[in-house]
Amino acid sequence: MCGKCISCGATWLLMSPDDWKKYQAGHYWREDKYESVRFDERNVNGQCSKCNVYMSGNLAEYAEGLKKKIGARAFNALNIKRNKVHSHTVVELERAYRIYKKLLENKEAELGL
Repeated sequence: MCGKCISCGATWLLMSPDDWKKYQAGHYWREDKYESVRFDERNVNGQCSKCNVYMSGNLAEYAEGLKKKIGARAFNALNIKRNKVHSHTVVELERAYRIYKKLLENKEAELGL
């Protein structure tokens, strides 16, 4: 399996559990500031640690990569959605937890981890 940074396009092979450290969940709109897009998968994409951490998300390049990935219409919709007020309920958070836990378990099984 190969990871690719949405911002700079750097790629790497994911062959062992330690390789995942090179591949981070980069958020275009910060999840701590924009609750309405916290669990919107369009807002979360693979990034290398250089772009995500050391370049504070490399947002100009992230925007270009995101537009290519989801299209201009979806990108604009995400930008509008980020400004909507939304507080997640306990039920929503528990549902998201179950969904992403299962996805992670499936991915680990696929990779033999």
